[in-house]
Amino acid sequence: MQVTPTFIVEAACQVLRQGAVFYENNSSREDLKQALVDFDRQHYTVDLSSDQFMVVTCGGTQAILLTMLSVLSPRDDMINVTPNWPNFTEAARIAGAVVHDVALRFVPERSVFQLDFDRLHAVLSAAGSPRVIVVNSSSNPNGRVMTTRQQQPLYELCIQHDLILLSDEMYDRIVFYVLARPAHWTRSTTSIAIARFAISSTTN
Repeated sequence: MQVTPTFIVEAACQVLRQGAVFYENNSSREDLKQALVDFDRQHYTVDLSSDQFMVVTCGGTQAILLTMLSVLSPRDDMINVTPNWPNFTEAARIAGAVVHDVALRFVPERSVFQLDFDRLHAVLSAAGSPRVIVVNSSSNPNGRVMTTRQQQPLYELCIQHDLILLSDEMYDRIVFYVLARPAHWTRSTTSIAIARFAISSTTN
């Protein structure tokens, strides 16, 4: 049976002796949020404010549920690029949204999965005015990674249709030999990072 590593036990004991036995702020400790802001600045050249753009949650499930409850209202439409973690669908349904799945297209000659924009446009037309689109890169379970070239038309589509882009980038640091980048952070978008889930929405 594997036990908790000694350095973790010692660190926990140290903070307990220092009196860290009370509830924290709901958005987490300021020093932890600042460390995450520094991480994003170092790796993604993104300059965020820890009190405005950073929330730490108790795992990915809470992050997804809070996000869906924040951006979706009952009967809103959400586009869900599949396959992905089923919690996205269930959290959206808890928020009362209508979920429209868009399956990735397998390209046999290249042995890769790609976002099918023909399917995406068809769902956009059928759904009316979707509010959110969920994408996953690197993909769980098929490992597909969106390249920079593949991401650009998706960003343009979100801007055109005023879609909130919920980008699951849980494995963004485990990418090999692929030109990829995290969520689209530009002056034309407002973005919030929750755990390692990045959300971008267009603004006027």
